[in-house]
Amino acid sequence: MGKPLDVKNIENKAEQAIEKKLNKMLTIFQENNIDPIAIGDIARSKTRNFNRKHWEEVYPHIPIDLAVDIEMIQTGIAE
Repeated sequence: MGKPLDVKNIENKAEQAIEKKLNKMLTIFQENNIDPIAIGDIARSKTRNFNRKHWEEVYPHIPIDLAVDIEMIQTGIAE
């Protein structure tokens, strides 16, 4: 387990699994037109003349890209 190749392999698999679940979760949010992670608030803070009604119309259709980066800092049992 302590070999760098093993750790990197676990990191990659964990990144893929988490990214897949997060993308599925974001799709569900958009399908139900809910924004529990406040993407709309981020857009509002960066957009002059932000229109909440327009946001609610386009939110289900905007592409959301995410990247997961996992770095294992410790392996094994610590005493």
